[in-house]
Amino acid sequence: MQNGGAHAFDEVPLAPPDAIFQLTAAYKADKFGQKVNLGVGAYRDNDGKPWVLPVVKKAKAILQEQEDIDHEYLSITGLPDFTKASAQLIFGKDSPAIKSDRVASVQTISGTGANHLAGLFLYKYYTPWSGKSGQDKVVYLSNPTWANHKAIFANLGCTTKDYPYYDPKTIGLDFAGFTKAMKEIPEASVVLLHACAHNPTGVDPTREQWKEVASIFKERNLFAFFDCAYQGFAVSKSPDASMMQAESPRSRATLTAMHGLSDTLSSKACLCWCAKVTQRMQVSTESALDASMWSGGMQKKRRRSSVS
Repeated sequence: MQNGGAHAFDEVPLAPPDAIFQLTAAYKADKFGQKVNLGVGAYRDNDGKPWVLPVVKKAKAILQEQEDIDHEYLSITGLPDFTKASAQLIFGKDSPAIKSDRVASVQTISGTGANHLAGLFLYKYYTPWSGKSGQDKVVYLSNPTWANHKAIFANLGCTTKDYPYYDPKTIGLDFAGFTKAMKEIPEASVVLLHACAHNPTGVDPTREQWKEVASIFKERNLFAFFDCAYQGFAVSKSPDASMMQAESPRSRATLTAMHGLSDTLSSKACLCWCAKVTQRMQVSTESALDASMWSGGMQKKRRRSSVS
């Protein structure tokens, strides 16, 4: 108690209830025999229980037998094997960006942590934002988007604005509205894109539409910030990453927050930057302070973020 009885945290507001957890609670309480919970993006068995992928069980068994695995602290940028594999998965092993050593990676905690660290890096070091106030550091988000996106960037001091994406009339992509917006927003704008399995609509551009989007981004020098939560869950690993693999050699720079793959193993993520051909991008120590120092072998498949 301070100042005549006032508590140090009297002014802290109550956080709003989490809609997803409320839905889960309602689902568990529902007695209907054919209920289905669509609130969380996770595999379920026929009884509605979490389904652990066979490959995850196999990986855990392999790790269990490796006596040389310890739990030593990692370096500030994370486990090198994990960050290297993350970059190869998102950009492709034969990516020109990887072969020319233009990718830098940092391990983070969860998809939220990956998005936060990526946004913090942009807030501090994105050259077109230099000298601007938070009001003018705009991140464009699809309408709709994952609810946490707006909170993440607002907490960093950025401003968020919507661009057209979903058309409820067709229950599909408003591609005309989407591309029109990309042609009209200021050049060098930061645009967050869902790499695949768009959250919450599940609606993705086709491969040909992604190529058209990539051309617009290159022409207008837009900064592509990918949030890739479900690579391998929509179609397969390579098609789900087709936009990042197409964009990395074409645009000035790209950033991808990747997470959600093999969630059962851990809750880690990796942040990877890929700079343009003529400029090597270095990850500063200051920007990596939030990187996970979690160690052990189980983080070899999980959440990642990448910039190209």
